[in-house]
Amino acid sequence: MIEFINLKESLKSKFFPVYVLCGDDQWLKNKSLENIKASLDIQLPEMNCFVYEEGADVDDLVNACNTLPFFSRQKLVVVHNFAFPTGKRANYVKEKLANYCAKADDSCVLVFVCDDDKAFKTVAGVQLVNCKRLDERAVVSWIVAYCRRQGRAIDAAVASKICQYCLCDMSRVATETEKLCSFASTQITADDVELLVHKDSNYEIFKLSEMIANKNSTKALQTLQGLLNRGEQPRALFGLLYNFYRRMYYVKTTTYTTKELASMLGVKGEWAITQVANVADKYKPMQLKRALDCFAATDDKIKRFFNEIDEINMLVLNLLAL
Repeated sequence: MIEFINLKESLKSKFFPVYVLCGDDQWLKNKSLENIKASLDIQLPEMNCFVYEEGADVDDLVNACNTLPFFSRQKLVVVHNFAFPTGKRANYVKEKLANYCAKADDSCVLVFVCDDDKAFKTVAGVQLVNCKRLDERAVVSWIVAYCRRQGRAIDAAVASKICQYCLCDMSRVATETEKLCSFASTQITADDVELLVHKDSNYEIFKLSEMIANKNSTKALQTLQGLLNRGEQPRALFGLLYNFYRRMYYVKTTTYTTKELASMLGVKGEWAITQVANVADKYKPMQLKRALDCFAATDDKIKRFFNEIDEINMLVLNLLAL
């Protein structure tokens, strides 16, 4: 398997007839597809780039790949949402793709764009590309490199702040970094990031939970009020805060690894679970159980049409008192 950050270099040195772009970060998959397409010698792309948006039959795909490019040295076939069959049909698909890979020349590249690569792992000749959400170190490296290409300088610590505010979501990281490069003259500073980068709501909840755990009542209430003032709905904040405390309870009361917990709780990336664990260290399991009881009581009052703003403020005060 090729990591996303190594794909561009790999494309310069080795050719594969079939790529599978797999993972939970759509930006990485889109960028990988762009890099593969850019590495090919395609003339008349409107005639030599074929896209199947809703999957396709494997026989049709192989036939499309075996058709000669139209006045071009190479062509590209892209398949989104390919449904890998089960049973005997699955073995047929694997054999068909493996035979194509064994006999293919460099006139065509077939790319599957999917979330799960499990079925493709046993297909000989297929090259998997890991497009799962990058960790903070990899995202920081990307930010620093991108800024350098734009003629801007940025310290790793400042780049790390962008990662945290965007929760390592490359779609947001790329947008915010591009914005910063357009704003700054030569050096991107921490003040620029504070001024221009929109903090993800989940990041704000993490900071709020950290303040509550540290018993910093003044900052916690100020942060909550700031979120309400910018238009965040109390009910939405309640849900985000509850999810954070629920995750803390699981982290504190189970022996699962961060990777296992991320998968079980439907969290994209281990970074979020690591942040949860850091805050959970400040609590005992019984305190987190009482916290969940506070959420249940608040939820009951909100459903009975008590004032939502008053109740979310009271909830934070109760959590501070644990």
